[in-house]
Formats: sequence, structure tokens, C-alpha cells
Amino acid sequence: MILFISQIFKPLIEKLHNRKMYSCIVRVSTKLTDKEIIESNCAFECAYAFKNCNNTRAQIIYTGLVKKKPKNSSA
Repeated sequence: MILFISQIFKPLIEKLHNRKMYSCIVRVSTKLTDKEIIESNCAFECAYAFKNCNNTRAQIIYTGLVKKKPKNSSA
């Protein structure tokens, strides 16, 4: 799973985020656990997409980001 997250998930999420394809990010992200998303290097983009699609999972991801990096002003 680590290889998938670093080699496929992260670049895919970045491209979708740049194109503002938030519903696609939500669909792809549903295959991962909250912990896997939070540990990925694209958790903010996933949380942003969840929020944009009115998905309650956004709060979980944002909270996890703040716990992981309390000084993260973006989260």
C-alpha cells in the first residue's frame, strides 16, 4: 500500500486537485482509510476535496492534519 500511496495516489491527487476535480478525489480517496490519507503527503488536498463536496470526512482529515503538524496553518 505504501508504494501505491507514494507512486500513484499522490501524483494522481495532485493532478486532480490542480484541475479542481474534487469529486474524483473523493471517489479515489474512499479506497483508503483516514489514517492512510493523513499519513500521505496529499492529505490537505483530500480534505479540501471532501469539504468542497460537503463530505463529513473533511473534518476527520483536517483534525488528523492538525494533530500531525500543529503549526500547519493551511489545515
